[in-house]
Amino acid sequence: MRAQVGDFIRVNALNAPLVGEIVEVLGPEESPAYRVRFPNGHEVVMTPSPDATIVHKERE
Repeated sequence: MRAQVGDFIRVNALNAPLVGEIVEVLGPEESPAYRVRFPNGHEVVMTPSPDATIVHKERE
């Protein structure tokens, strides 16, 4: 699973899916971690779980 800055990540949570914008890509391509900003402004560094989904931003 590889994403770029500006893409979104969707993570299944207990109550509802969480969707955040990827603001930084960290780590090697084989096991990337992402800095993710959620709509409430909270930022986390995360390595996505297998059930996470990347939603790629349309690129020109």
